[in-house]
Amino acid sequence: MKNKSVVGFFIVVVVILVIAGIWYFSRGLIAPAKKELEQFVIAIDKDIDGIYPKTEAEVVSTSVNSEIFSSLTNFSREGRLIPDLADYWTNPDDLSWEVYLKKGVKFHDDTELTAKDVKFSLVDVPKEIKDFYAKESVAQIDKVEILDDYKIKITTKKPYPLLMNDLSGLSILSKDYIEKNGYDANPLGAGPYKFVNWEKGKEITLERFEGYYGEKPIAKKVIYKIIPEEDKRIEALSKGEVDFTTQLTLAGIDKVEKTTGMKSAVTPSIGITFLGMDNAKKTAGIKLAKNPLSDARVRRAIAYGIDKEKIISEVFKGRARIATQISIPEAFGYNSTLQSYPYDPEKAKKLLTEAGYPKGFEVELLSPDDERAKVSEMIGKQLTTVGIKAKVKILPRGDFFDKLFAGEASLFPLTILDEALDAAGLASAMFHTPTEDYGSLNLVNYSNPAVDDLIEKSMGTLDQQARNGYAQEIMRITIEEDLPYLPLYISEFLGGVREDLEFSQRPDGSLNLADLSFAK
Repeated sequence: MKNKSVVGFFIVVVVILVIAGIWYFSRGLIAPAKKELEQFVIAIDKDIDGIYPKTEAEVVSTSVNSEIFSSLTNFSREGRLIPDLADYWTNPDDLSWEVYLKKGVKFHDDTELTAKDVKFSLVDVPKEIKDFYAKESVAQIDKVEILDDYKIKITTKKPYPLLMNDLSGLSILSKDYIEKNGYDANPLGAGPYKFVNWEKGKEITLERFEGYYGEKPIAKKVIYKIIPEEDKRIEALSKGEVDFTTQLTLAGIDKVEKTTGMKSAVTPSIGITFLGMDNAKKTAGIKLAKNPLSDARVRRAIAYGIDKEKIISEVFKGRARIATQISIPEAFGYNSTLQSYPYDPEKAKKLLTEAGYPKGFEVELLSPDDERAKVSEMIGKQLTTVGIKAKVKILPRGDFFDKLFAGEASLFPLTILDEALDAAGLASAMFHTPTEDYGSLNLVNYSNPAVDDLIEKSMGTLDQQARNGYAQEIMRITIEEDLPYLPLYISEFLGGVREDLEFSQRPDGSLNLADLSFAK
């Protein structure tokens, strides 16, 4: 009996030691609790235009709405297309997209998101909302079929390689909720944050959705405070009333960097600023029978007559980089062999003489009243040295764009975000002769049948290797030969953040709370 007790004692001791050993050695395998932030306050310079789907394609509105709602696809911070509500997709043929949805995704009322909600959002919502801003995202869709609760089939009118890129901007709504409550009810999405309140002109409050299907952001509550004045946004950051501020000027970022408790939050953008040059035979800003800008030699002369490095140094204090084409190096279809036009006044004068303008000419250079006004004034001075008298006219942004889209601008700066990071897609809007499907951003009356053909080929196939080749040739022709738009620079987004946090705008200018973290 005594022996049995001893044996039993040793068994108990061994078990205890084993358990203790497992606990000791497994401590490093157990992930520590994720550090969280009770509240994160963002100072924005303007209010949102509305709640999806009654909103505009504007970066502040898009940023807030994308926290409440989710889409089939999304873009990573680096600009890579990634699945979101979609688990994956396949192409049985050039017109078909079979999309497999993630299972178990919940809306903020804990109802499940299924294929019926996707079809409703792609088909019914664009029809029911007047002036729906994302109509172009579904313009190429012929029909949407529900194959089962977690699978849909999208058929396009013709082969369209950018469908999934486009659908990143179209949120998925709850069919049952909208049919019961309407579009003006409090928004219900499947995004990482639930809507709490919107006090127009003052602030928007969101609360983290604990049932979110993805990785939860660290902030439990988010408040967007509308503070139009830059000085007041910086002051609020310095006092700890906000944790991050966006839309700073160079002077503002300098102030942030010199103030204790906060630091700069700078992001290289995907926004490229060009100089548009009207290619039409007659143009509003030149009082000559024939428009000199319709001659490619004159457009190239202008390129050689602009010192882009000096603009970046003096206007942006080095916070920008020279652009070589209409897309950025990270984009699909970027042509890495192309070089920027160097500053060469003598070559500019020679080209002007060859084109029949040895004494130059006068032209009106229109500019909006933002940072581009300084750029335009500098360009005006530089062009004068080669004989082109560019009279700079600065207009309020609204008036500038009214004239631009009315075809009343001869020479003008224009900034465009290549959000899809697809050179061919952007070229289809900027370079194609305007048609129902193409040329929506061709504001310079440019037309080249060879370029049109390359664009149509690139936008009519799902063969990515072929598309890349077409895009690179489009880039070459529109830079080395025709030059309808002169790429100038790629700027940065400037913001400020409290020093113990890491957060900044994304390259497209948006704010995504998944990027928020504690400083290391």
